Amino acid sequence: MAIALTSFSSLPLHSLHQQFPSSSKYFTLPPITVSLSEKPAATVTQLTKLPIRKIPGDYGLPVEKKDLFTGTFMPSTELTGGYRVLSYLDPSEPNHEKLKKLLFFLLSSRRDHVIPKFHESYTGSSRKLNKELAEKGKADLNSGNDQAAFNFLAKSLYGANPVETKLGTDAPTLIGKWVLFQLHPVVSLGLPKVLDDLILHTFRLPPALVKKDYQRLYDFFYESSTTVLDEAEKLGISREEACHNLLFATCFNSFGGMKIFFPTMLKSIAKAGAELHTRLANEIRSEVKSAGGKITMSAMEKMPLMKSVVYEALRI
Repeated sequence: MAIALTSFSSLPLHSLHQQFPSSSKYFTLPPITVSLSEKPAATVTQLTKLPIRKIPGDYGLPVEKKDLFTGTFMPSTELTGGYRVLSYLDPSEPNHEKLKKLLFFLLSSRRDHVIPKFHESYTGSSRKLNKELAEKGKADLNSGNDQAAFNFLAKSLYGANPVETKLGTDAPTLIGKWVLFQLHPVVSLGLPKVLDDLILHTFRLPPALVKKDYQRLYDFFYESSTTVLDEAEKLGISREEACHNLLFATCFNSFGGMKIFFPTMLKSIAKAGAELHTRLANEIRSEVKSAGGKITMSAMEKMPLMKSVVYEALRI
């Protein structure tokens, strides 16, 4: 569309017909008109064809993820039964999708046990802490949390109580040693830098030193994961490789997260003061009561203060 002051198929815009004062007289501007004309032919430029690399899955830009889970350092596969577990696989590798499906199968098949077993495990841990506080005036939260976290994961995901097996209560200690051997080049023991570098950052710690500890963990997971291992074989994964992946996902990823974040979250909430504690208690008790006395995902969705407190504590 072109704008013109000439009259060709003109459309007068009378609303723009204005008068302006000039002394005691007025003068009138001529009507402003517009005219329609044909659109000029668009010029189409042929774009040069560029090579396009196909990306497996929906991951956006191609980024190499192979062996980068713990940064530029790749722990020895002797620490995971000779296998590169899922966390170290690039999405383009054949086993990545299979192992991912297996873990989703585990979560889906055991989803109804998560909240009840969390309540069971941490209720027991809280009672022990309260008893210890009453008797000694102080209590060790970290060790109690570690045992409760592993008990919760074992019961909710595998239906097994580790305390009733050969593993007993040793899992947190065994996992701690095993994780140290994987992360020692990128962590600190809080020692003077010279000692940290000499002990942890100069050479690889021999995996043989934790082989027996790892075998005890492996035996527990192998004996407790029959249904999941059966599913692994259907997906084309050996029972052995699947078990090493289950152990890693549970002990390194899940247990590691709960060991670090849960006590930190409780510490932040404790420091927030009595007013917040009262508001949290009132909100949680009210919604649990409305849900028939049960803690459910639906009830937790109706606890905005609880959710914001948890997110903020994790952010800090």
